[in-house]
Amino acid sequence: MTPIDPPEDFLQIEENNYRHIFDSGIKDGIPWLTSNRLAIESALELIAPPKPGLRILAKGRELGLPSKAFELSDVVVERWPDINFCANFFVLPSDFKARQLLLVNQELTDFFYSVEARPAYSEDELLWYLMAALKPLFHFATQFQGLSMATADSNVITKVLNSDRFLSAESEEFERLREQRIYFWQTVGPECGPEQCIETDCKRLRVKVALRCITHQYQWGEATGLKAFEHMI
Repeated sequence: MTPIDPPEDFLQIEENNYRHIFDSGIKDGIPWLTSNRLAIESALELIAPPKPGLRILAKGRELGLPSKAFELSDVVVERWPDINFCANFFVLPSDFKARQLLLVNQELTDFFYSVEARPAYSEDELLWYLMAALKPLFHFATQFQGLSMATADSNVITKVLNSDRFLSAESEEFERLREQRIYFWQTVGPECGPEQCIETDCKRLRVKVALRCITHQYQWGEATGLKAFEHMI
């Protein structure tokens, strides 16, 4: 049987779902960058790890430690750490001494464990206070699918901004979403009825495994936070 293509309107994706929104500037002499599409992992692939090594300051659990407090990695490493979704960390030089953290212990606690949402990156006064006090090589934080980063090395920011990964972030996200919808269609389509979609005023037939047409089933899944295979009513 010849596969049925998904309806063209189902493959139409609103621009705000894939648009690349970014900003950059200089705060207190330190260049910074935010992006809603470039992941930290992609940025780190463009940046050589500092030599002769680096130390990471982050929540203990992000360093694979049981401690709930912020921790400075004991081991000097020569590669970037594995990043998880909640990553928020400073990159410090290999000769950084743990005792230097005592001077900003309360500020670090407030920064890593505040229950309130952090301000916009360039307006986060606590972040910039710590940048001045600790003089880290970098700060990185995940922002949903994107990142925020700051570094005293302006060449790094320029390299990221001019990279193919950064410039193609919007088109790559569009293609990812489009392939996601095609896969969803292949999983739950086609619209074979015989009943109509249960949504009000929709005249399309329901898909073979649910009570809605492909578009309403997809929208319902997104609204309820369910993944593709859980959209089955």
